[in-house]
Amino acid sequence: MRMSTKMLGPTRVNAMNAQSFDIIAEVLGVSSVLVEDVDKLQRMERRFERRETGRLHPPKTRISKAALERAAPVIRREFPQAGARARNALLTGEHRSRIARKAARARWRAHRRALREARP
Repeated sequence: MRMSTKMLGPTRVNAMNAQSFDIIAEVLGVSSVLVEDVDKLQRMERRFERRETGRLHPPKTRISKAALERAAPVIRREFPQAGARARNALLTGEHRSRIARKAARARWRAHRRALREARP
């Protein structure tokens, strides 16, 4: 009962899908039959998207291990930079400043620690 009110009620929390349609049809004791309507199909045919056969399947070529190894450093460098750019686009200026100050403090802390350890 709860699920049916979510699908059929005024708020429609859940959408009707194939599984829920089958369950409701079984409970009501009905079945559905699909019949092809040639006239409607001909009217809709001009709206159907035609696919280019060249785009249906990717080419069956493999990338060599050597090429992957050459590309790996570039990929490892580019992905974090792209992630940082996307993250920075969502942050406010104040938040970016706070992050930069924290990073600068960490760098100076590491620098001072290295100087203390280098002293005899």
